[in-house]
Order: sequence, then structure tokens, then C-alpha cells
Amino acid sequence: MEQIITPSLRLNALIKHVDKEKVIKLYQKCNIVKLQLFGSILTENFSEDSDIDILVTFHPNHIPGYFTIFRIEEKLSILFERTVDLRTKNEINEYFRDEVLKRAVLIYE
Repeated sequence: MEQIITPSLRLNALIKHVDKEKVIKLYQKCNIVKLQLFGSILTENFSEDSDIDILVTFHPNHIPGYFTIFRIEEKLSILFERTVDLRTKNEINEYFRDEVLKRAVLIYE
């Protein structure tokens, strides 16, 4: 019997193997308040070649620059063993923003 891999099973498998202590240290060091998954990882379209779309919320008193965000993306890519596309709420197209926020899955707060 073939096992059906649903988005939630795929998500659980992906998060399960991540070194949580390293991720928490990164969150604290970079003033991250919240991380949420969105995009193809939450759908049947997610494949071995797909990146991971992550919505990030930083502490209000800490607005990082482009290079800091790029370094965070690199570190998360290493931890998740997959390319990470890190976005803030304001970077998401306003026409899709409400839908993205409604469907996003919280992974850290």
C-alpha cells in the first residue's frame, strides 16, 4: 500500500530533523520574534527541489539590513538543509499578503 505524504507530514518530517538549539540561538542572536512557513511547503506542490518560504518578524526595535537578512537566510538554509527564502510581511505582495498570513504555519514565537 502506497503511503500518502500530506503537507503536514512533510512539514513535521522537515522540522523534526532540525537542530532546535541552533535555531533558537539564531533567533535570539538575530532578534527574531516569530517565524512562519508559507508557500509551497504547505501544499502538494512541494518537491525535493522546492525552497522553503519563511515569513520573519523581527523585534520592533531591531530592523536588520539586507546583508543581515541574507546571512540569516544562509544559516537557516544550512539548518534546514534546503534553500530558504526569508521574507518580512512588508515584502509580500499586498494582493497576496492577507492570504499568506492566514495560511502561514507558526514554527517559532
